[in-house]
Amino acid sequence: MKVSAPKFLKETSSIVRDFYFPKFVNIAHSQKEDSVSDALYNLSKSQDIFESFAKDKRVFVSIDRGDSLLTSVSGDVNPKLKNLLDKSVVVRVTNGITGKEKHSVIDTTKDTFVYSGENLMTKKAPDGSTKQVKETYSHEDNFLRAVYRAVSYLSNLVK
Repeated sequence: MKVSAPKFLKETSSIVRDFYFPKFVNIAHSQKEDSVSDALYNLSKSQDIFESFAKDKRVFVSIDRGDSLLTSVSGDVNPKLKNLLDKSVVVRVTNGITGKEKHSVIDTTKDTFVYSGENLMTKKAPDGSTKQVKETYSHEDNFLRAVYRAVSYLSNLVK
């Protein structure tokens, strides 16, 4: 005869487990046939990459459909914004200690993301003089790398 634990004991144990061993990364699941569902599925396959980063930085990462931002908005929404959010994912990063939260929206219909910019660097010459040098950079990311870059950037913002 198999004896099972009472329901309240199972619920209590899951609460205790979540308290001591929280999920650092939560990626939503979607059953629709669109680019957002495909992107969420691909991100869930690489969840362990985000999990180790989030544990190290002590942040909580949540990735959901972009239109989930509209659930808290009442009234009319700009159709262009609604269209953009319908084909995007939102990445939320929350500091585990302070509760500070930031989010970013990433378009799932694009496969290549180009980042470019400039940095000013101060170089010291052998004679002791200093001069500023402008450094430019440009690189391309795929979707997964763009999400990881967003998580990294947002993690630094919530510190």
